[in-house]
Amino acid sequence: MIEKITDIGILSGVSSPLLPLLYADLRYPATDVDGVYAQRENDKVKSFVSLKNGCATVCAVEEDFSHEEMNSFLSFLHVGQALSNAPLDDTFKSVTLMEITPQPCGSGDLQVTSPMWKTSQYKALYQLLSEGKEGFDSWFADFSRRVNDGFALGVCSSDYVSCAIVPCVYENCGIIAGVYTAPQYRGQGLAQECVNGLLGALKAKGIRAAYLWCNEDKVKFYEKSGFRVIGSLYIREEF
Repeated sequence: MIEKITDIGILSGVSSPLLPLLYADLRYPATDVDGVYAQRENDKVKSFVSLKNGCATVCAVEEDFSHEEMNSFLSFLHVGQALSNAPLDDTFKSVTLMEITPQPCGSGDLQVTSPMWKTSQYKALYQLLSEGKEGFDSWFADFSRRVNDGFALGVCSSDYVSCAIVPCVYENCGIIAGVYTAPQYRGQGLAQECVNGLLGALKAKGIRAAYLWCNEDKVKFYEKSGFRVIGSLYIREEF
């Protein structure tokens, strides 16, 4: 049985790099369907799944969770993309999961997101990440609220051509999602500078562990900043 939950306490004791994503989706739903659901069997939680804007994050806490029920649930809700800590079927591809303990690092000329940021600064960051796509208003409402809650953090170059962002944090852990440099500025070490600056800012906020996942061709890039491979996640782009 899969049912929606409202009490964040149910996540206590669960150990997973995906927890910050579950927490974010529980705290910032975009629709009535969005949120976190628990898959139970005989009153024991076997897995969690969070939904946000047609995307799902599946966190298995028991190896014997029902893959069939989970796949049926995601298909019924027309989920377009899914990330899981266990392969749900053979259509999921493996991506590398990496971890680092943030260390002090000066941010130099990097700009760090804060509640004092102006809308124009958020727009510059959004334009970099979205490459000019529409949708700033909804993105701004969500991300700026997280920043004001002390929930999100990002650094970017002073001219907004490179950035690194942690959109969600839970229990002293954060997930890095948003390392990007405009194509014409790549190869200059700007992304590396942003990642290192972000790690320093995370350390200052008391974050003890930061995670990210990437394709194999990006592993060496992150290893230069001290990340280490700890396993794999599984992702499917379209159902």
